[in-house]
Amino acid sequence: MRGSFQRALAVGLAMACFCGWAQTLRLQPDYAGVAWPPNIAPCNFDIEGMLQKSSAQARLVAGDGEVLAAKMVQEKAVGLVGARFPERGWRDFLSHHAGEDVRLEVWTEGRSVFTATNAIAAQRIDPAITYRLIEPGYVGFGDIEICRRNLASFDEKVIHANYRTSREQCINCHIPGGEDSGDYLYHTRLIGSGTHVVSSRYGRFDVDLKLGGTERTIGGGAYAAWHPSGDFIAFSQNKTRQYFPLGASPDPLIVYDLEGDLAVYSLADRTTIQVESAYDVLECFPAWSPDGKMLYSVQAISPFKMPPANAVQNPKFERDPSEAAELATNLHYRVVRRAFDPVARTFGPPEKVMADPMNRHSFTHPRISPDGRWLVVTCAPRGVFPIQQWQADLWMLDLQRRVARPLAELNSAESDSYHNFDSSGRWFMFTSRRDDGSYTRLYLAAFDPEKGVFTKPFMLPQRRPLDNLRRFKSYNVPEFAR
Repeated sequence: MRGSFQRALAVGLAMACFCGWAQTLRLQPDYAGVAWPPNIAPCNFDIEGMLQKSSAQARLVAGDGEVLAAKMVQEKAVGLVGARFPERGWRDFLSHHAGEDVRLEVWTEGRSVFTATNAIAAQRIDPAITYRLIEPGYVGFGDIEICRRNLASFDEKVIHANYRTSREQCINCHIPGGEDSGDYLYHTRLIGSGTHVVSSRYGRFDVDLKLGGTERTIGGGAYAAWHPSGDFIAFSQNKTRQYFPLGASPDPLIVYDLEGDLAVYSLADRTTIQVESAYDVLECFPAWSPDGKMLYSVQAISPFKMPPANAVQNPKFERDPSEAAELATNLHYRVVRRAFDPVARTFGPPEKVMADPMNRHSFTHPRISPDGRWLVVTCAPRGVFPIQQWQADLWMLDLQRRVARPLAELNSAESDSYHNFDSSGRWFMFTSRRDDGSYTRLYLAAFDPEKGVFTKPFMLPQRRPLDNLRRFKSYNVPEFAR
């Protein structure tokens, strides 16, 4: 009797343990219930809630019974068990089962303690991405790298780094051109300042937007967008300030523009075409429609009413940044677009595309899907710098039906911002601070262009998942590349 009770108690405790595992196990990164491209690198993960690897197993199971088992490792530094899939086996498994659902399973002691259904999409993702790695500081910038990552593997190549020239040089706003062209540009500040352009058609050279400009030209180029033809580059020209508010401000930093205009640079004859707007209008973040016939941007009515750049500047806000920042916090940007004639090099009047009539939201970073139907923006409570606002979310507008919605399937409780579609229009990338509120990391999701919905996002895979969290750099301005 005593032995039967002890055996029953042991079985009960074991069942409770397994039930507890099933409820408390969590994958880090969270790769449960997501859709993977068939050419993505192995999505290795660590298992929170499992301490010993002696009896642990992780595997993918296809509908035809094929199994891909992971190698289980012990992450001693953090006391977690990790699953590492073989690269060749992963590549073959995803290729064989593209367009199918598979089960992601975790087992221990011969029992399944975690199961999720994942999809392997039929559509491949663009093979590479570029991004800037930078410390999330406000004054100094440290070591900065512009990198290209192969999405099918873990290979990362440094394209340019300031420590190769001078750590006193800031590198920013790297923008690739057409998907297959190999064109790109980036800006440098301080030492060797300027905009550096590499064009497969027009060669390699530096750009000075002041040359060929007008009396309205504020200065050099900032945010940029290549025209689909590769013949033009749209730039914003901004006079930017940052302010650190005291007291109970929801934001640690307020970044705002005193001035903002648009210009288009012609690579063929290296001249600048000023995009006209009223002096009291701030403009930023240009983006071309896929056919190159429309130039999108964001606008706000300036509270500063600055005169032209060659006139006497208003010194008031230069002396009192707190007053300027207070005015800037009440700015709400709207999305506009202008028709563009590349032969005449002229623009039509701005047409309002997306705005909040109640002035509760500010829209920035317009990006248009390759089919021209969907417009995704970053939505924040105020201003033109959403990454420092934890409320920043992604919104999408159906340009056919003119219906907008927040992307609840992608958004988090922290800042979700800079985003892009790949060339197929079926994959989407954005940055998020959802993991710790401080560092922006890259997330990917599948997109259905017919229904206008996204799948659950997943973090950029790494050979060792902890490398995402241990890399004390923010992923900045990510772009797809082929």
